Amino acid sequence: MTEPSTTETELPRFTFGDVVLVALAGFVTALIVTGVLAAVSDVGTDDIVMSVVVLVPAQYLGQLAVLAWIVRRRNTTFAEGLRFDIQPGDIFYTLAGLALQFALALLFFPLYELAGLDDSGQTIIDVAADSELPLIAMIVLSLTAAVAAPVVEELTYRGVLLRSLTRRVSTRAAILVSSLVFAGLHILSVDLTDPQWLLQFGILVPQLILVAVPLAWLTLKHDRLGPAIFTHAGFNMWLVIFIAGADYFSTLE
Repeated sequence: MTEPSTTETELPRFTFGDVVLVALAGFVTALIVTGVLAAVSDVGTDDIVMSVVVLVPAQYLGQLAVLAWIVRRRNTTFAEGLRFDIQPGDIFYTLAGLALQFALALLFFPLYELAGLDDSGQTIIDVAADSELPLIAMIVLSLTAAVAAPVVEELTYRGVLLRSLTRRVSTRAAILVSSLVFAGLHILSVDLTDPQWLLQFGILVPQLILVAVPLAWLTLKHDRLGPAIFTHAGFNMWLVIFIAGADYFSTLE
């Protein structure tokens, strides 16, 4: 791994509490937007198009706003404090993300079959895959999955959290703990009203850990977030391709 360009004493002191604030910001923002929409329109809160076009992007926007506030409070910038540095060659890491998604799909498909589960466990993905989304929803979903989610989540988990942990524990422990937190907080993406939610979460968590570990390793190896962001984007793009493909072929039948 490359040596950080900044000495330990100069690094801004991010905390686990910062990560909690970011996660809560997304949840609160989604609640506020839901309330506003319910007050000014007759669109149901369970409308998939509304969720894809409005609620999910609003969630990431709220998280990004809190991240910016946290970075400013630490008297640093995204580039210096969180190593938000993207270089042209990073785009090739999308291929690694696509390969990782394909490998995990092959690895965990037998478990879903054995458990009798038809869904991935992530509500928005499963509902979108089963719905005929309009073009605007597909565009927003693609941008959210390939841009917003990788950027905001990498800033949060491999930026704030991972750098906070590396100040306190060993590199291996920092990678493992940050990956566990990343996977655990995705419980918010599971439909808790489903009787099988615990089983879905139990299968989803190991997959997310296997995604988070290489993302953390890439971040520490390169001492910047660019490679992890594009790997994350490639991983998510597979889901968008699957959903878009399902919609396309359904129109041919």
